[in-house]
Amino acid sequence: MTKIEIVSAVAGRLRLRTSDRDNVGAIFQPMVAEIKHYQGVKDISTNHQTGSLTIAFDAQTISLAEILAILEKWGISQAPTTPPSTLDMWQHLSVTLRDNVPTLLPLLVGLVIVRGLGLSGWRAILTYLVAAKATRGVMKQLDIEQRYQDQEQA
Repeated sequence: MTKIEIVSAVAGRLRLRTSDRDNVGAIFQPMVAEIKHYQGVKDISTNHQTGSLTIAFDAQTISLAEILAILEKWGISQAPTTPPSTLDMWQHLSVTLRDNVPTLLPLLVGLVIVRGLGLSGWRAILTYLVAAKATRGVMKQLDIEQRYQDQEQA
């Protein structure tokens, strides 16, 4: 049995994809033949290169849930998704910031200093490089001091 998966499902548009790109027409033909007769279905297009089928529909006339119910006849269903909790999002943001601040901070400090001084041309480049390098040096020194304090407390 050929696997067909839902790639995108939003109000007004649904995209399916099959891994068998050689038989796209034969795979999607029975679905197209039935779905095109439903009121509210605007357009159905098949892309043989990507192995996908796109169904455009009027969400006021036929809902995404109704389209998905029709597709269940062919064993196609949308995997249940659980939205991430607020705590998960904050934890992800915290990890992202923690991992990227050491990289971004020197660049931002360099930009702020150059902009604040109103420099341009080679002076701006030189000042930017010096400020970024000095910021990296300060961050490295602070990291060394923090490690030293952690070792003393242990």
